[in-house]
Amino acid sequence: MSYLEKNPWFVYSKAEDGIFCLPCVLFANKDNLGQLVCNKFNYWTAKTSKFSKHISTNYHQLAVTQAEALKNSQFRPQLAVDNLLVNSRLKEITKNRSIIKHIADAIHLCGTQSIALRGHRDDSTADPSSNKGTFLALLQYAIRSGDTVLEKHFKESGRNAIYTSKTIQNQLIEILGDYFRDNIISEIKEAKFYSVLCDEVRDISNKEQVSIVLRFVDSKDCIREEFLDFVTTDRVTGEALAAKIKETLLKYGLDFQDCRGQGYDGASNMAAQRGVQGLLSAENSLATYVHCSSHVLNLCIVQACSLQPIRNMNGAITESSYFFKNSAKRQMFLERVIDKRTKLVRVKDLCRTRWIYRHEAYESFFDLFKYLHAVMEAITTRDTTYGSMDWDASTIVTATGLLKIYNSFGFIYAFIVTMHCMSVIKPISIKLQYKTNDLAYAYMKVQHVISDLKAMRSNDQLLQDWYEQAEALANDIGVLPEVPRTVGRQQGRENVEYDSAETYYRRMTALPLLDHLIQQMQE
Repeated sequence: MSYLEKNPWFVYSKAEDGIFCLPCVLFANKDNLGQLVCNKFNYWTAKTSKFSKHISTNYHQLAVTQAEALKNSQFRPQLAVDNLLVNSRLKEITKNRSIIKHIADAIHLCGTQSIALRGHRDDSTADPSSNKGTFLALLQYAIRSGDTVLEKHFKESGRNAIYTSKTIQNQLIEILGDYFRDNIISEIKEAKFYSVLCDEVRDISNKEQVSIVLRFVDSKDCIREEFLDFVTTDRVTGEALAAKIKETLLKYGLDFQDCRGQGYDGASNMAAQRGVQGLLSAENSLATYVHCSSHVLNLCIVQACSLQPIRNMNGAITESSYFFKNSAKRQMFLERVIDKRTKLVRVKDLCRTRWIYRHEAYESFFDLFKYLHAVMEAITTRDTTYGSMDWDASTIVTATGLLKIYNSFGFIYAFIVTMHCMSVIKPISIKLQYKTNDLAYAYMKVQHVISDLKAMRSNDQLLQDWYEQAEALANDIGVLPEVPRTVGRQQGRENVEYDSAETYYRRMTALPLLDHLIQQMQE
């Protein structure tokens, strides 16, 4: 019995009155194996040598392994061979997913912050000391901050399995983009109804790109505007753009018949009856076209600012901005004149598309005006009060022209009036760009601004205050309010009746600007 206890795979058969090797009986190939497998063993005096010889055979060891695997699969499944292989693969999958998650997090961060991933060279041929880009720098920073998963991955993985090549980066970007887009589309389908916002622009590679944004109300009753896709187009006609929009919606499984609104600018290929809105409205009459309210406001301001005094004043501010922007020497001289007496040191340009920034430009010009006048005067007269500088002929000519404009009271008054009018329009220009806007809210805000402009026009004291502010600014640079002479036949400007300089400039500049703004916004 001691042999059976030491070798549990040997079993005694009462029926045969002998010993068999159970694993070999079950799993071994029984051809010509003889005792212990096909026949009983009961030659007890030779048991020691027989057992030792049998245990050392290859077929016995293989049979024992198979028997252990069968027993483990029944009583200890976690140790079964197939399960061990599966568990090993699951661990490998979990580890790889963890690594990919850390790498994808770095790409997601760069995308969220609008940071380019790549540096000058980010492949294996790059100089180790060179800038390999933000993406790889973030991964190295994570390792230095204690990310053991990435550290172990970079140390143990081969060069062809570290998942940081430019190809892998592009694939991860596409995967992340598809993931976020699928979530957005799922929310839109849940909401069912949506509106399309679209515009086209030529990118840096000289290709026409159409950006498509969808507006909808999500499950939390929040108005959302989500970017859907950039679509390249060869033509920008109404037919081509309408086809691209429908093609894109179909691509992402969105039914155009569920569209309830269209929002574009006022270009003829977008807003005309044969443009995008007209063609799409013919297919879905419920897709109501709404001209971008902020864009309409910009058009109103542009039209109102076409008045000659306002147009000339805006041109002078733009030229002043370029005068310093295009020359580091001139900018340095301006900073020397300012001498830290104000934090502002740069003349802001009048943005051509986003008019809400024009008010900021007017405010900065107002703060810098006396310093700008001092600069132009110093350049024109070769004054060395702020240091000796050698100026080229172009600089002197431009400075002389700008100085002449600055010394015009008409310019100063037009600037003050426009700055105050823009201060009223700036808040609504910002609010009209809110995602949560609706038609009633936009209409109400516009009506409020029209009421404010009408109140300003009829407020004689306010108009008098504007004139006094212009007079004070002119006095700072030694300019007196003067009325241009009146001639019998005036072509460059209108003759108006007046009894004082304030009345003249009010009727020539302030009232026409307010009237134009009110009229354009009402229309």
